[in-house]
Amino acid sequence: MYREKPILHQRQKAHRLGQLRTVSVDVTPMCNMNCHHCYAETFRKSTAVDINVLVAGLKEFHDLGVFHWVLQGGEPIVDTKRLEAILLGCYPNDSYITVVSNGWEMTKDRIHWLRQLKVDKIAFSMDSGISHEHDAIRLPGSFEKVCNAVDNVLAEGLFTSVSITVTRISLYSEGFISAIFTNF
Repeated sequence: MYREKPILHQRQKAHRLGQLRTVSVDVTPMCNMNCHHCYAETFRKSTAVDINVLVAGLKEFHDLGVFHWVLQGGEPIVDTKRLEAILLGCYPNDSYITVVSNGWEMTKDRIHWLRQLKVDKIAFSMDSGISHEHDAIRLPGSFEKVCNAVDNVLAEGLFTSVSITVTRISLYSEGFISAIFTNF
């Protein structure tokens, strides 16, 4: 997708030191998981920002030079209508867009849908390179879903990444070391 956005490349070249370039947006406070370490847990019961107010804010950021959007949650995929409205408000033809997901609902069809909406990258959160450790924090089967989703994102021609969640407890664990060296 990235190669298909000439206006994005122009905006990147025009970027000057000190200008905004990246904004992270919490699409929704809702999530299909309940991870004890999640930063979003503190606003899980809050109300999402009105979509019209949010889209107006996206325009202001775009006018200030933002060309990279990181859309996260909760879990952005649990509210696809809201996610789509936000994606369209991120100027997808001239922006680099990353969606961050826990991977649970990242099916081939969903990945294709995101590509049609001009998402460039789908990033996944992972807690351990050992499947049962990851699944104990997330949901049973979620490690395999992330691994399959990574393959499906690449097959769709998009970029992907895996972010390893690190806590002071997991930093030196076998699961963290394994996640660093796992060949997804």
